[in-house]
Amino acid sequence: MCRWLTVGVGLLGLTMSGLQAQTDFFYFNSVLPDFDGLPNSEYAQFDRVQYANTTWANPFYTSAPAEVNTPTPSSEGGISTNEDAILAQVGTSTAFRTSFPGIYSFSEPMSFIIYDNPTYSPGQVIYQVNTVGSLPDQEAVLYFREEEGGELYGPIPYTHVGFLTGGDSTYGDGQGIMAWEWDLSSYTVAEYYIEFKAASTSMSLWWSTLDTWENFSAELGNALFLTANSNFGTVGTVDHHISGGTDPQLSYEPGDEVVLNAVAEPGWVFVRWTGDIDSTNPSVVTTVDGNLNAKAIFAPLNFDAWAANVMLPGFAGGIPGVTDQPEADPNQNGLNNILEYAFGGTPEGSSNADAFPVAGISADGKHLTLTYRRQPVATDLEYRAVVSNDLTTWNYNGDGTETTYTSETISPTINEDGTQTVIVTDLTDLSTLPAGTVRQMRLQIELNN
Repeated sequence: MCRWLTVGVGLLGLTMSGLQAQTDFFYFNSVLPDFDGLPNSEYAQFDRVQYANTTWANPFYTSAPAEVNTPTPSSEGGISTNEDAILAQVGTSTAFRTSFPGIYSFSEPMSFIIYDNPTYSPGQVIYQVNTVGSLPDQEAVLYFREEEGGELYGPIPYTHVGFLTGGDSTYGDGQGIMAWEWDLSSYTVAEYYIEFKAASTSMSLWWSTLDTWENFSAELGNALFLTANSNFGTVGTVDHHISGGTDPQLSYEPGDEVVLNAVAEPGWVFVRWTGDIDSTNPSVVTTVDGNLNAKAIFAPLNFDAWAANVMLPGFAGGIPGVTDQPEADPNQNGLNNILEYAFGGTPEGSSNADAFPVAGISADGKHLTLTYRRQPVATDLEYRAVVSNDLTTWNYNGDGTETTYTSETISPTINEDGTQTVIVTDLTDLSTLPAGTVRQMRLQIELNN
């Protein structure tokens, strides 16, 4: 089946139209501290959601509202020894409870507060959170008081950090565990709270755990923040392990030699690493020297693979059962799913400005240009630049006239979303056209499926 869509650009602007424990990573797996169960240690398990949004301006200057999430008590299957801790989502009123259950927002990033008032002064705090979709921001900070109602101290940055992403294909590669550790052994802490936030929209928080102990013994080290350009589907695995080993770790020690492997799932192709690693080799070796940030970039081979990654089942902002159809426009930004796919758009999130082709004029002012992003390895897409002087006869390279009408400049570097930037230049000199001629350049896209 073929679908033709046209993106048109003329001298007056741009128009668009469509013809139609550290070794494994599974749900609820987290690091178990060595101090677990020791005297003056506590554990809180948040794996239920009561409230998706809490209006709480400052937890140290206003009392906690009734609408907060508390740890799952033992009577409901929890194993919490600390049932007085509090978790609150305070970033956006658009967040809602999911059926898992979790806390999710597709329209605005979420922010969280975790408050605790232990019976002892904690020298060590470890907070771990499991999310699906987009991931938490790497930064998290802690504020504390030496006595209840006293002076506020902070923000205190984390001392060590851990990170894992992956999981089974049921929930997609967007599933991740983030762990932060604070060394508070040099402070007297009567009460404290932690702040962290989602890195972007479309994050679902599933569960979190809070461990505290009166002493300190570092449980974490440096994290390899290794991710893929995945959203809700599985685009590929990003594996890492110490040379000679096989299992990933939540964190590593300086000097560890680590092997990184990016393995594409069916329907996808690995194209490059970005961040602290710049390579097109899917397997690289690196030595840990602090935290490392790298993303494995995969590109889709076809529309179905792309749609499975960017479409959340039961998306609340669209019409269930049709939002993933090629001609649907879930975010109503004027790009249907075919065009979102062709240009690397985000159909369920906010409009992505980079997904819109940009009309321009060459540096010498004599030629039309059109800049767009394309899927570099897609087998079901064809991009064709066409030009016209009268909006009736359209010509393109290979139309049988044996004339070259346009030229392309293709970026040798793949973008971080897996697309590739292309600049098309109309070879006709605008200064040679008769007065009153409206030169037009359009981009035709063919989807075969």
